[in-house]
This record gives sequence, structure tokens and C-alpha cells, in this order.
Amino acid sequence: MIKNIKRRLSSRRLSNEIRYEIALSELEDGKFRYGIWSEALSNARGDEAAARALYIKYRVRSLRDEELLIDHAAASREESQNQEVEEKELNFKDNAAAFEYACKFLNTEIRKTICLPAMVLEKKNGSSYCMAQLKIASEDGGFALSQPFPENLYENIGEDDLVLWRAVACGDRNLGDRSAWSGSIDALLSPIYDVDREAWVIKYHF
Repeated sequence: MIKNIKRRLSSRRLSNEIRYEIALSELEDGKFRYGIWSEALSNARGDEAAARALYIKYRVRSLRDEELLIDHAAASREESQNQEVEEKELNFKDNAAAFEYACKFLNTEIRKTICLPAMVLEKKNGSSYCMAQLKIASEDGGFALSQPFPENLYENIGEDDLVLWRAVACGDRNLGDRSAWSGSIDALLSPIYDVDREAWVIKYHF
């Protein structure tokens, strides 16, 4: 009978009427909570009829307490899940803040095929190729680099955008002159850093 009552519940929250119905059904089915029954019998001084009334009162109270515990546990789980999401992703207020974080806290050592975040400072349209003035992330706050890109991407790249720049080759044999590097703009980035993947979230690839 108790199972049938619980099947009728449309939510975790019980109405007061259903709480009393559960308590009464437990007594009728002989499946009551022995701890609560012992307390009721003791307070009723062995009077079984009075103990039954007290059992219902105490059991209704315990059902309310159980609901509070369930609510608390659910709230704790939700808070924990929200914290996990926050820990897995760093959401920055804008592209500039994301770029500053990359310069201060991420590995920005430049080498062949490495991908680094870059800010678009300026762009110019050309006949077949366009030119973007980039600021590539580095531990000293970023360095300037002129980067050609295809004309068909001109409308997709805007000033103050955060992009993914890939290092391709360096004209300086000692690799000491950062301005001697050539590369490509591979993607437009969101100002979100995925901590698990150790990578920036990509809006779309070019």
C-alpha cells in the first residue's frame, strides 16, 4: 500500500495529507519505523492506542525532516556541479582579459607549429591577400607581428578579435627575432579557456 501511495506522488515534496496517509499505512501494514514506534510507545506509557496516535505525529515530523535532508543534498549536488563547471572552464569578461591571462599564466614559448592566442590590432584589405597587425601572446605581454591572411576571410576577422595564430617558420636561424616568424591565422577564439583540455574554446575554424 505504501508503494502505491508513493507512486501517486508527482514531486519530491509531499503534501501534509499524504504524509499522514503514509504514517497510517505503515501502522496498518506493520511496516512502521521501529525507532519512532518505540519512542511513541514509551511516551504513551505502554498505551498502544495512544502510541499509534503519537507514532503518526512523530512519523509526519520525520517525513518533513527527510524532505529537508533531500533538499539540502540536492542543493549541495547542484552547487558542486556548478563548481566543477567553473573549474573546468575559465570565462573571461572580454578578449583583452583572456589575452592578458594567456600572457601571464600560460606557456607562450614560440616554436614551430605551436598555436598561440593573438589579438587583432588592425587589418587592411589587399588585392589578393589582406594583412592583419597581430599581438601574439608572450610572457612579456605580447609582441607585434604582421600576418597576411586570405582576402575571403576579411569579413570574418575584426579588430579586437581573439584569434588562434599558428607558428610556421622563422627567418632568423637562431629563432631569437620573434618578428621574423611567419604563420597563419587558424581560428577565431572565444574568451573561454578549457582547463581540462588546456586549450581555448574555438568559435570556428578558418
